[in-house]
Amino acid sequence: MGDRYSDRDVLMAERGHQGSLKGVDLTFCDLSGIDLSGLDLSGMSISGGSLRGANLEGADLSDLFAMNADFSQARCKGAKMSRAFLQRVKLHGADLTGVDLHGSSLLICELDNVSLQRADLTGAQILESQLHNVDFSGALLPRAVLRDTEVDGARFIGCDLRGTDLRKANITHAEFREVLTEGAIYYGKAPWDGADSQEKVVSEPNDLFDGE
Repeated sequence: MGDRYSDRDVLMAERGHQGSLKGVDLTFCDLSGIDLSGLDLSGMSISGGSLRGANLEGADLSDLFAMNADFSQARCKGAKMSRAFLQRVKLHGADLTGVDLHGSSLLICELDNVSLQRADLTGAQILESQLHNVDFSGALLPRAVLRDTEVDGARFIGCDLRGTDLRKANITHAEFREVLTEGAIYYGKAPWDGADSQEKVVSEPNDLFDGE
């Protein structure tokens, strides 16, 4: 790990450009616990670094590039992360409530005990990742791709799964209620058919089996 920053003003002075952190390169930086809430961090790059426990609420992280980074326990409520690219990123216990992740890609990431309530994952790709006890309540996932993922103990309540690609997703002990599933793509039996759920209501169950 390289430079350590815990104060946003110091970070701005040393890494910013003309009072802005847009496009800042934070490779190998340790920013654990820092408060960057509400800042424009669009285009930020962080590889091999840490934002563990950082406050990123309401920040603009669109076009973020993160690789081998730690975002565990980060507070990202209401942040913009559209078109972000995350690879081998740890997000254990992160709060992604209401985050805009549309068009983003998460590859080989770890999302355990993460809140994605009311998040917008329209067209997002989550591939070869681990999602344990993730709360998708109220989330938008139309045309999202969750392939080759391990999804255990997730809550899909009031979700939009229309056109979602769930092929090769191993979904176990999940709760599905009041979900929209028209055009969802999956292998074999629908994940919500016989899921661990009470008073299950699945709307628009015109799902597509795609054998590819």
